[in-house]
Amino acid sequence: MITFTFNAGEFEAEAERHYAQETAAKLGVENHFVNILPALQALYGDPAPVVMRKVIFNTVKPFGSGIAIALAASAAICQGAEKLYYAVHKGDAYPDNNTEYFNLLSEAITMEQGGKNLKLLLLT
Repeated sequence: MITFTFNAGEFEAEAERHYAQETAAKLGVENHFVNILPALQALYGDPAPVVMRKVIFNTVKPFGSGIAIALAASAAICQGAEKLYYAVHKGDAYPDNNTEYFNLLSEAITMEQGGKNLKLLLLT
């Protein structure tokens, strides 16, 4: 099992990192912290491209969770994983953090892998 925490500029980034490290330690696995903020800043030309809250600010960019999921899926497939769990909190502003979206994304990942299944599971 491998775990990842992505920093995309959220207000909660440090709290999420801390919680992920605690959870990984309890599971006896390493948590990988991936800072994608500089890439997002360069891509969008915005010093704070991603902000998550219940109210969606104009700084939340489309397909935000998809970026993190694509990176995690690539790493998981390279490690031979069969499942990828993606955890979100109740205050997450991304409208794509729902079960239907994750089921469809799981199908797309399987299709991209030529039928090799990587089940994507949403934890809320």
